[in-house]
Amino acid sequence: MFVAEKSGLVKVFDSLADPTATVFADLRAQTQDFWDRGLLGLAVDPAYPARPYVYVAYTHDAEPGGAAPRWGDACPTPPGPMERGCVVTGRVSRLTKGPSGVSVAEEPLLTDWCQQYPSHSIGTVAFGPDGALYVGGGDGASFSFADHGQVGNPCADPPARPRRPTRRPHGAAARGGALRSQSPRRPAANR
Repeated sequence: MFVAEKSGLVKVFDSLADPTATVFADLRAQTQDFWDRGLLGLAVDPAYPARPYVYVAYTHDAEPGGAAPRWGDACPTPPGPMERGCVVTGRVSRLTKGPSGVSVAEEPLLTDWCQQYPSHSIGTVAFGPDGALYVGGGDGASFSFADHGQVGNPCADPPARPRRPTRRPHGAAARGGALRSQSPRRPAANR
Protein backbone atom coordinates (compact mmCIF):
# COMPACT_ATOMS: atom_id res chain seq x y z
CA MET A 1 0.00 0.00 0.00
CA PHE A 2 1.37 3.41 -1.04
CA VAL A 3 0.73 6.48 1.10
CA ALA A 4 1.47 10.06 0.03
CA GLU A 5 2.13 12.60 2.75
CA LYS A 6 1.41 16.25 2.01
CA SER A 7 4.97 17.09 3.12
CA GLY A 8 6.40 15.24 0.10
CA LEU A 9 7.06 11.74 1.44
CA VAL A 10 5.80 8.62 -0.35
CA LYS A 11 5.72 5.59 1.91
CA VAL A 12 5.02 1.90 1.31
CA PHE A 13 3.40 -0.50 3.75
CA ASP A 14 3.69 -4.24 3.08
CA SER A 15 0.09 -4.81 4.22
CA LEU A 16 -2.72 -3.19 6.20
CA ALA A 17 -1.31 -4.87 9.31
CA ASP A 18 2.21 -3.51 8.76
CA PRO A 19 2.93 -0.91 11.51
CA THR A 20 6.10 0.43 9.88
CA ALA A 21 6.50 1.95 6.46
CA THR A 22 9.42 2.08 4.06
CA VAL A 23 10.13 5.44 2.42
CA PHE A 24 9.63 4.98 -1.31
CA ALA A 25 10.45 8.59 -2.29
CA ASP A 26 11.41 11.72 -0.41
CA LEU A 27 10.33 14.84 -2.33
CA ARG A 28 10.22 17.15 0.70
CA ALA A 29 13.09 19.37 -0.47
CA GLN A 30 11.23 20.34 -3.64
CA THR A 31 7.64 20.22 -2.30
CA GLN A 32 6.06 23.34 -0.86
CA ASP A 33 3.77 22.24 1.97
CA PHE A 34 1.89 25.47 2.71
CA TRP A 35 -1.91 25.82 3.11
CA ASP A 36 -3.52 23.97 0.15
CA ARG A 37 -0.12 23.17 -1.36
CA GLY A 38 1.90 19.97 -1.05
CA LEU A 39 2.01 16.43 -2.41
CA LEU A 40 -1.71 16.00 -3.10
CA GLY A 41 -2.02 13.24 -5.69
CA LEU A 42 -0.67 9.71 -6.10
CA ALA A 43 -1.53 6.93 -8.57
CA VAL A 44 0.15 3.54 -8.85
CA ASP A 45 0.55 2.13 -12.36
CA PRO A 46 -2.20 -0.48 -12.91
CA ALA A 47 0.48 -3.01 -13.97
CA TYR A 48 2.67 -2.45 -10.89
CA PRO A 49 5.17 -4.06 -10.18
CA ALA A 50 5.69 -5.24 -13.79
CA ARG A 51 5.73 -1.52 -14.66
CA PRO A 52 7.38 -0.09 -11.51
CA TYR A 53 5.86 3.39 -11.79
CA VAL A 54 4.15 5.62 -9.26
CA TYR A 55 2.76 8.97 -10.43
CA VAL A 56 2.58 12.00 -8.14
CA ALA A 57 1.18 15.53 -8.33
CA TYR A 58 2.71 18.10 -6.01
CA THR A 59 3.46 21.78 -5.53
CA HIS A 60 6.98 22.27 -6.83
CA ASP A 61 8.65 24.93 -4.67
CA ALA A 62 9.99 26.86 -7.65
CA GLU A 63 8.85 29.76 -9.80
CA PRO A 64 8.33 28.99 -13.52
CA GLY A 65 11.76 28.18 -14.93
CA GLY A 66 13.33 28.41 -11.47
CA ALA A 67 14.91 25.93 -9.11
CA ALA A 68 13.66 24.51 -5.81
CA PRO A 69 13.52 25.37 -3.00
CA ARG A 70 12.19 28.90 -3.38
CA TRP A 71 9.99 29.55 -0.30
CA GLY A 72 10.35 26.47 1.87
CA ASP A 73 7.10 25.61 3.62
CA ALA A 74 6.06 29.23 4.18
CA CYS A 75 4.97 32.34 2.32
CA PRO A 76 6.53 35.34 4.06
CA THR A 77 5.21 38.90 4.00
CA PRO A 78 6.17 40.44 1.69
CA PRO A 79 4.98 39.15 -0.73
CA GLY A 80 2.32 37.65 1.56
CA PRO A 81 0.08 34.69 0.84
CA MET A 82 -3.01 36.77 0.09
CA GLU A 83 -1.37 40.04 -0.97
CA ARG A 84 0.89 39.29 -3.96
CA GLY A 85 1.18 35.54 -3.47
CA CYS A 86 4.23 33.29 -3.36
CA VAL A 87 4.54 32.03 -6.92
CA VAL A 88 5.30 28.32 -7.34
CA THR A 89 4.56 25.66 -9.94
CA GLY A 90 2.60 22.44 -10.02
CA ARG A 91 4.39 19.29 -11.10
CA VAL A 92 3.34 15.80 -12.18
CA SER A 93 6.14 13.24 -12.09
CA ARG A 94 6.67 9.56 -12.68
CA LEU A 95 8.64 7.84 -9.92
CA THR A 96 10.43 4.67 -11.02
CA LYS A 97 11.40 2.02 -8.52
CA GLY A 98 15.02 0.98 -8.99
CA PRO A 99 16.14 -2.65 -9.33
CA SER A 100 17.18 -2.78 -5.69
CA GLY A 101 13.78 -1.52 -4.60
CA VAL A 102 15.49 1.23 -2.63
CA SER A 103 16.40 3.89 -5.16
CA VAL A 104 13.72 5.87 -6.95
CA ALA A 105 14.17 8.09 -10.01
CA GLU A 106 11.89 11.07 -10.64
CA GLU A 107 10.91 12.00 -14.19
CA PRO A 108 8.90 15.25 -14.35
CA LEU A 109 6.12 14.91 -16.93
CA LEU A 110 4.35 18.23 -16.44
CA THR A 111 5.98 21.21 -14.78
CA ASP A 112 5.78 25.00 -14.69
CA TRP A 113 2.02 24.85 -13.93
CA CYS A 114 2.07 28.34 -12.44
CA GLN A 115 0.30 28.96 -9.13
CA GLN A 116 0.25 32.44 -7.59
CA TYR A 117 -1.81 31.97 -4.42
CA PRO A 118 -1.73 29.08 -1.90
CA SER A 119 -5.33 28.08 -2.55
CA HIS A 120 -6.85 26.11 -5.42
CA SER A 121 -3.55 24.26 -5.81
CA ILE A 122 -2.42 21.18 -7.70
CA GLY A 123 -4.88 18.31 -7.48
CA THR A 124 -4.87 14.61 -8.13
CA VAL A 125 -3.69 11.99 -10.58
CA ALA A 126 -5.73 8.89 -11.44
CA PHE A 127 -5.92 6.21 -14.08
CA GLY A 128 -9.17 6.13 -16.03
CA PRO A 129 -10.94 3.01 -17.28
CA ASP A 130 -9.26 3.62 -20.65
CA GLY A 131 -5.82 3.23 -19.01
CA ALA A 132 -4.89 6.90 -19.53
CA LEU A 133 -3.46 8.98 -16.71
CA TYR A 134 -5.63 11.97 -15.80
CA VAL A 135 -4.48 15.02 -13.85
CA GLY A 136 -6.62 17.60 -12.10
CA GLY A 137 -5.56 20.81 -10.52
CA GLY A 138 -6.69 24.19 -9.41
CA ASP A 139 -6.13 27.61 -10.89
CA GLY A 140 -3.83 28.95 -8.15
CA ALA A 141 -6.08 32.00 -7.83
CA SER A 142 -6.95 33.96 -4.72
CA PHE A 143 -10.09 33.10 -2.78
CA SER A 144 -10.19 36.47 -1.01
CA PHE A 145 -11.13 38.64 -4.04
CA ALA A 146 -12.36 38.26 -7.62
CA ASP A 147 -9.00 37.25 -9.09
CA HIS A 148 -8.74 37.51 -12.85
CA GLY A 149 -4.97 37.89 -13.04
CA GLN A 150 -4.79 41.59 -12.21
CA VAL A 151 -2.25 41.38 -9.32
CA GLY A 152 1.20 41.62 -10.88
CA ASN A 153 0.55 38.90 -13.47
CA PRO A 154 3.53 36.72 -12.34
CA CYS A 155 2.20 33.69 -14.22
CA ALA A 156 2.42 35.60 -17.54
CA ASP A 157 -1.28 35.27 -18.18
CA PRO A 158 -2.71 37.64 -20.77
CA PRO A 159 -2.76 41.08 -19.13
CA ALA A 160 -5.76 43.34 -18.63
CA ARG A 161 -6.82 45.70 -21.39
CA PRO A 162 -4.72 48.88 -21.74
CA ARG A 163 -6.02 51.94 -19.83
CA ARG A 164 -8.21 49.71 -17.67
CA PRO A 165 -5.74 47.66 -15.62
CA THR A 166 -8.20 46.83 -12.84
CA ARG A 167 -10.92 45.48 -15.11
CA ARG A 168 -11.21 41.90 -16.25
CA PRO A 169 -9.80 41.27 -19.74
CA HIS A 170 -12.30 40.24 -22.40
CA GLY A 171 -12.39 37.61 -25.11
CA ALA A 172 -10.42 34.42 -25.68
CA ALA A 173 -7.28 35.91 -24.12
CA ALA A 174 -8.93 36.14 -20.67
CA ARG A 175 -7.16 33.34 -18.78
CA GLY A 176 -5.64 35.00 -15.73
CA GLY A 177 -6.34 34.18 -12.08
CA ALA A 178 -9.52 32.14 -11.58
CA LEU A 179 -10.19 32.29 -15.32
CA ARG A 180 -7.20 29.96 -15.75
CA SER A 181 -9.46 27.12 -14.58
CA GLN A 182 -11.52 27.48 -17.75
CA SER A 183 -8.55 26.89 -20.04
CA PRO A 184 -7.69 23.24 -20.81
CA ARG A 185 -4.31 24.38 -22.15
CA ARG A 186 -2.17 27.36 -21.32
CA PRO A 187 -0.45 29.41 -24.02
CA ALA A 188 2.47 27.47 -25.56
CA ALA A 189 5.09 29.63 -23.84
CA ASN A 190 3.69 28.72 -20.42
CA ARG A 191 3.19 24.96 -20.68
